Amino acid sequence: MADAADLPVVARCRVLGYDAGQRPDPSWRGRNDARNAAFADLLFSSGLRLREGGCLLTVEVPDAADGHGYCEGSVAAAVAKRRERMFYASAAAVQRVAAYAATTRREAIRRAHRSGAYDQMAGKLIVTKISRGARRKLSWCDEQGRAGEAPISAISPADRMRLFAKGDHGLEPLWLWLTGDGLPMAYESWEKVFAAADTRVAAVFAAASRQDGKRRTAITCRPHMLRHSFALHMLVANCRWATSWPPGRSRWRPAGTPGGSRPAAV
Repeated sequence: MADAADLPVVARCRVLGYDAGQRPDPSWRGRNDARNAAFADLLFSSGLRLREGGCLLTVEVPDAADGHGYCEGSVAAAVAKRRERMFYASAAAVQRVAAYAATTRREAIRRAHRSGAYDQMAGKLIVTKISRGARRKLSWCDEQGRAGEAPISAISPADRMRLFAKGDHGLEPLWLWLTGDGLPMAYESWEKVFAAADTRVAAVFAAASRQDGKRRTAITCRPHMLRHSFALHMLVANCRWATSWPPGRSRWRPAGTPGGSRPAAV
């Protein structure tokens, strides 16, 4: 279960099944709450577009280094809007993704193994090698034994969904976000997830308003709105940093020069 302590009330209702009083709703039957919370956190923290965040492979998730507030990752050229680029996500968001991978995602993979879902999938590409370095490559074999290779950055969303690696208990998708049945989840499906969450929030707020007579506005949200929220959050943070300096001190002069000083951590 994802930790909901740092999510606002609307987000808790939306992805974690809380009621309007910020208490767990006993009628909630969602089994993908950790996945949905991790995805929302990642997009809000990093400013990734829906396609960029929704097409990540497990090997592209940044490492949460100790002592660092933000972690560096890379958006593949075949997924990005224009070209390959770097992105930064908060350590808390990356840790939430790791928690999803170790719990909800792991259980979805076990479910797929029990049902034989991966055996029934056609067109799988079985990864045999992941090279290291600045331009990482994947090597694979298809189901006919034919070998292939490509830079990770050049692999399209459609081919990414076909990538599998051998795990301890059988084949596992390299695609990060999985359905409840363990299958790769098309990035466009997140629009439906958010729409369903909007419906839930509206119903929860309407029920609470009927009970206590207080008016509540159910805020709607789409995945791309998280990118806009990220931009606003960064703007506010930069404005606070810019106005925190004493009059007469330049923010751009290095320490040791008249009127200069090193900025404090934001």
